[in-house]
Amino acid sequence: MVNSRVSQKSNSLIPLINNIHQLEIQNLREHYDIADGFCRDVQAFLEEAGIPAMNELRYAGYHLLHALTDKSEPASAQIIKAVNHCKRAAYEAAEAGILTCLQKVSQFKEDYKGVVITTCIPNWPDMLVKCDEIKDAIANSRKKGDDRGEDHKNQMAAFDTLKGFCKTIDHSREELNKTIKGDIKAQRQFVLVTLLAVLAIVVSIWFGLYPRSAASPEIPETNNPQIIVPKS
Repeated sequence: MVNSRVSQKSNSLIPLINNIHQLEIQNLREHYDIADGFCRDVQAFLEEAGIPAMNELRYAGYHLLHALTDKSEPASAQIIKAVNHCKRAAYEAAEAGILTCLQKVSQFKEDYKGVVITTCIPNWPDMLVKCDEIKDAIANSRKKGDDRGEDHKNQMAAFDTLKGFCKTIDHSREELNKTIKGDIKAQRQFVLVTLLAVLAIVVSIWFGLYPRSAASPEIPETNNPQIIVPKS
């Protein structure tokens, strides 16, 4: 009985599906797959893509269902809304990933502020410039109130760039830690050599100023006194 009801309901959707242009369905499928795959990519990077991105994908599914079942509005309009939510989902996921990447780069910069990072990462200054550009782009987008869905491709590309930066700095930590250990060892050796040199100078000055006190004391010679025996 239940199966027959499901079958009847599915059959009732067929005319509605046929009324939707196949290109529109294909367009929605492409955008949904891109957003879903990208959210998974971000999730693998920072363990979560963020609730806003997941909600946007839910909204996309909601409008798709309305496109198939609601006759009060053209199906094409619902499909367009679903596509826009897919774009926003990609943007939200990208922004979550970007902010995490920027935080990782900032922490790396703080951790190795006493080291010449360019010895290990030659393009480090260029990486910092790119980070500032991406940060400014996000700030400007929020300030202007732009439609985030329209800028989703740029944000996705920015995340991919920063993700590459994070891989570079993660792999560079070991080498930079070796550099720090080498610098500490060299500093200790320098301090030791300096102390020995100062000590040698002090000893030399001491012996130069006080040669007699530093030398072994001389024992003066004394003549044996003659013993005079009185005459009886």
